[in-house]
Amino acid sequence: MCSSMLKVASAPVSCSTAGSPTGTSQLDPNGQSQLPPTATECSPVVLDCQALLELAAPDNPADLWLAIGLGDVPVHRPLMQGDVIVTLSGPVCVVSHACSMRRGADLHETQIVAPVLDHAVPGWRGHYDWMPLPGAPLPQFAHPSACLRLLRSEPTASLMDGQRVAVMADTGIHLLQQRMAFHLCRVVIDLAELAEHSAPVLVETDLLEEWVDSFGVGSEGSFHQFLDSEDRKLRDCLSQPSTRPQAVQAVRKEIRRQQQTTDDSTRGSQR
Repeated sequence: MCSSMLKVASAPVSCSTAGSPTGTSQLDPNGQSQLPPTATECSPVVLDCQALLELAAPDNPADLWLAIGLGDVPVHRPLMQGDVIVTLSGPVCVVSHACSMRRGADLHETQIVAPVLDHAVPGWRGHYDWMPLPGAPLPQFAHPSACLRLLRSEPTASLMDGQRVAVMADTGIHLLQQRMAFHLCRVVIDLAELAEHSAPVLVETDLLEEWVDSFGVGSEGSFHQFLDSEDRKLRDCLSQPSTRPQAVQAVRKEIRRQQQTTDDSTRGSQR
C-alpha cells in the first residue's frame, strides 16, 4: 500500500473510568499498591490515550473507493467488506471480513453490517465508533458514516436484493479494519500489517470477479475448484507474496484456455 496516500489522524482525548466497589489501585508513600477504603472516595482515573490515537485517514476521500454509483459498481464483484448497500431497512456498510462471510464457496445466511447515518467526523479525528464514508452516493446524508456502535446481523438475501452503491478499494478496506479493531479492542493495527494479511483474499476477490465476468453467474464453484485443485496449490500460492503473481497468472491463463476451448467448440459446431 502506498504510504503517500495516507496520513495519521490523532486527537488528544482522555479515557476515564469511574470508581467501582473494588476501587482504583493507588500507590502509598512507600510505592505499594493500595485500594481506597470506600467506593465513594474513588475519583475517576484519567489515562493518557495519546499513544493509541494513531488511526490513519485518506489524503483524498476518493482513495476509499473502487467504484461509486450503480453504473460504476461491477456487476459480478463478490459481496465484500466495505460494500455500501441500500436495503429495504436503509443503507448499510458491510463489515464482515471476506473470510467470515463464507462457508467454503457459499455465503453464510447472515452478515455483520453497520447502519449508515448522517454524522460528521472532521478530519477523521476522534469519533472512533464511526467509519466516515465520504463520497458514498447517499444524497440524503451530508456526511455519510457507518455507526460501529450499532453493528447488527443482516440477512445475506437482503444485501443481495439491495442496491450496492459503492465498493471500497483496498485502502478503504484497510481503514475500515483499523477503525473496527480500535473501536472494539482499543488497539491500533498498522495499515501495512492489515494490507499484508488482507492481500490474499483481496487478490482472490479480484480474480473471482474476472472469472465470473468471463463465465457468468453460477461459475463461482468452478473457480474455487480450480484454486483447490492439486492439494490447494494455487490457494497456497496466493497466500505468499513471493508466489502470488504466479497464482494470478495461472488463473488468467486458465480463463483464456477455457475461453479458447469454448470458441473452438463454437466454430466447430457452425461448420
